[in-house]
Amino acid sequence: MSISVFPAGNALQLKNWSFENWEGFRSLPNIGAKAYVVRTPIMEVMGKKMGGEWQAGAVVGGEYVAVGLKGPKGNADAAVALLREAIKRRQQ
Repeated sequence: MSISVFPAGNALQLKNWSFENWEGFRSLPNIGAKAYVVRTPIMEVMGKKMGGEWQAGAVVGGEYVAVGLKGPKGNADAAVALLREAIKRRQQ
């Protein structure tokens, strides 16, 4: 599991994220600006498989909040739930 928060910067000005063609990509209305969930591609680097985690992210206020889940229980719905919880806790 990973949770990252960065300044939003120019994220709202992007026409797209550049990973809309990845497996499972979908926009998430009612979470934040440019909210999404997607599964990262699996690739082999130096004989080790990497990627395959579910990521969800959104621009909320002046921040870009992103989460990632990997493992047998990681799926799109769990990533979205984690994103919602991370945003909720940041707003408290």
